[in-house]
Amino acid sequence: MKREAFAYLVVGAITTLINMVVYHLCCNVGGISNLISNGIAWVAAVIFAYFGNDRLVFTETKGGGLRTEGKKMGRFFVSRLFSLLVDEAGMFLLVDIFSINNMFSKVAMNVIIVLLNYILSKRFIFKT
Repeated sequence: MKREAFAYLVVGAITTLINMVVYHLCCNVGGISNLISNGIAWVAAVIFAYFGNDRLVFTETKGGGLRTEGKKMGRFFVSRLFSLLVDEAGMFLLVDIFSINNMFSKVAMNVIIVLLNYILSKRFIFKT
């Protein structure tokens, strides 16, 4: 469990960094709107997160064939779509409604999303 938690923190930190950098490049450098930038950042981060979590964090869920792996991948992306909705709603409220700095808002939402994603991953996706 300790190894798993540490590995999740490392993969989560890299995933968060990818999310933040892509968001910043899209929104603050590229001039793309807040929610579109957030969506693009989500896609980049989720692709990395799936493979990082599958190969480095929840390693005891290996095996079971193509069908099992497909179900696990499906559950992963459905849960991440849910967390995207939470993230988009939070970013919309914080940035577009309350006019809070977009990068501060992104950091705050990432904390919430990392915790939500860990719970979803542990309980529903990579369960043993």
